[in-house]
Formats: sequence, C-alpha cells, structure tokens
Amino acid sequence: MENVEVKDLFYKNRFPTDGRKILSIILYAPFGLLLAFLRFSILVQAYLLSSFFPESVIKRLFLRAICTVLGIIVREENKSELDKAVKVFMSNHITYYDHIPLYLITGSIGLSSAKVSAPLNWGLKDLKIKPGTESAKAKIQNFRGEIESPILIYPEEETTSGSVGLLKFSPWYAFVSSTVQPVCLKLWRPPFIDIAPNTIESSPLSDLLWFLFSPLNVFTIKYSPVITKTSGETNESFMGRIEDVVANGLNIKKTAYTASDKFEYQKRLSTELRRTTVTPDNRSPSYASTHTSYNLQLINDRQEQMVEKVSEVLPHVPINVILKDLKKTKSVDLTISNLLEGIVPYTPIIMAQDRPVDQSIIEPKPSVSVTESQNILPVE
Repeated sequence: MENVEVKDLFYKNRFPTDGRKILSIILYAPFGLLLAFLRFSILVQAYLLSSFFPESVIKRLFLRAICTVLGIIVREENKSELDKAVKVFMSNHITYYDHIPLYLITGSIGLSSAKVSAPLNWGLKDLKIKPGTESAKAKIQNFRGEIESPILIYPEEETTSGSVGLLKFSPWYAFVSSTVQPVCLKLWRPPFIDIAPNTIESSPLSDLLWFLFSPLNVFTIKYSPVITKTSGETNESFMGRIEDVVANGLNIKKTAYTASDKFEYQKRLSTELRRTTVTPDNRSPSYASTHTSYNLQLINDRQEQMVEKVSEVLPHVPINVILKDLKKTKSVDLTISNLLEGIVPYTPIIMAQDRPVDQSIIEPKPSVSVTESQNILPVE
C-alpha cells in the first residue's frame, strides 16, 4: 500500500504506448468503426424490445444473447461460492457498466450513480440519494424491502483501473446488510486491441463507444465466500474484511485513498492542462473578477458559494455554465466531474494570467470518503 500513489490507480490515457499495439489498433479501426455502428443500431432496438419484458429470467436470457452480439461476454469463477440466498453483492468498480454482468447472471440491481442512461441501464436503479446521509439509508432500506432481487454496491464509490489497487471501501455501506457476498470483477480485451476500459476523465458515453468498438469485452465474475458481520464488530472492520477479500481475489493492493482523492487528482490534472493551454490576452486582471461579481449578483448566497467553489477549481468555465449544471446536480463535486469529463460543453474564458497551482493538491494524500465531502444544494 505504501508504494502505491494515487496516480497509479487510474489510466491516464486510453491507448497503449507500444508502437506495434497502436499500429494494430489503427489497422483494426475501419472494421471497429463499422462494428460499433452496427452494434449501436442493434442496441437501440434491443433496448426498445426489452422494455416490453417484465423482470424475469427470460428477460435476462434475452439480454445476455444481445450482449453476446454486442461483444460483451460474461464468465464466472468460483461459481460454487455463489450463495443465492444473499441479497447484497459488493464489488470493485472498473467501468460504468459493471452492473451488466452481475445483472445478467444474478439479477442483481445496481444502485445508479445517475451517470449511466439508456440504453445500457439494464439492472440499474437511480434512488437519487446522497450516500452518507440518513435519508439515503432510509431509501436504500425501503428499496430493499420492495424487491426480491439482490442489490449491487460499489464501496469504492468511483472507478479505478482495477489492475494496481483499490480505493478504500467506505464504512458507510456496512449498514446495508450484515451478510455480504464479495465479488471481484475483471475486464479483458484482445491483446491486439489493447484499449483501457476507462480513464480518469472518461464518461459513460466514451466507455460505451469503446465497448462497441472492441471485438470482445470479456467480464469475469469471481465469487468469494460470504462474509458476515460479527457481534460488536465495527463498520470499518467489517468493510475492511470485505476489501481484503476483493484485493486478494484480484491480486492487487489495498490503499487508503478514497473517491475524494480521485477528485483531487482530477483537479491537479486539470490545473496542469490549463497552465499549458491558456494564454493571456489584453484584458486586465480585473475583468474576470468584475464579470464574476456581476453574474453572482443574480443568484442567491448558497448558490454563490457553490459557484465560487467550482470556479476556484475551473476558473476558465463561464459562470452561467457552472450555475446551470449546479441547478441540475445540486452538487459541487458532480458539477466538477461533469465539466472535467466533457459531459457539459462550454467555451473557455481566456484569463488574463494563469492562476498558480495549489500546492496542497500536487501530492494528494488519503482523505475522507467523498460521501462526507460532497456539497449539496437544498432541494427547492
């Protein structure tokens, strides 16, 4: 754990650095683009058809056949360890579509991060919650009581490469169940199409396009023995045991980094990119400040604070763009994530001078879970 830096947990680039592998991808590209187009057409039709099926084994068999056509294959390891009586799965998180293999095999419903939309939202449920709150606990408990299917939870709260180490499992999720089936997820693609399953700035749409582009995407589900919380055991200890099992099953390391550290690393990358791309113009340094003050007069104090927080991290993003997305997400962290991932388009403001790099985020250190650090707008 001590040898792993936060940057090691994520892919920074989608493509390999080996020249031969890049050439292989280039030669495959014409076929891959055609394949992606055909698969997307099939995917849309399959989504429309699946909406007429009730939740059942027949629907999952139909979708599994469709996924095979789409190049998404599911394998199982340690199948004898699968306990069909267990109602909660916890796994590592490597792509926005990790819910698909578990849903196809076990019928489990993943708790949506509100980032994945149709047509690959099979087996997802958006409870519109903020993890870490009492209201979120109540909604999850109510949802569990309404369905017979198990649920799937990602205690890391954010995706990683899945090849070096895990983000720290949030102890908050220990309340969901005292009996949990740990699951290890892996994704394999052919060596001649060595494309990373995700990057630190990837979006659900970009991940989907590369899934359709690749000839094969083989998910491997490795079941681990069921873990039960003992009497008097703390949430930290319980989730730590689950994390140990998943890390050992993947043969990777545990770390003390959390989803908050991923956000901090994204900020640092954004700052570095801004320093290399933003050039000064003839505007005075007071222009941006005056422009910001004028716009902030139009919004209330709470929104002003949140806009300022986003603007401190991404000063080149126009105020109206930040405010518009904050009204949708009601979260500083989600808005920053949307802007970093390119989900929200905008025209950068040309600043009069570069802002200095915040030295406090140059070397990210383990911090509290993102569930404790998110800023949420009050619901109107």
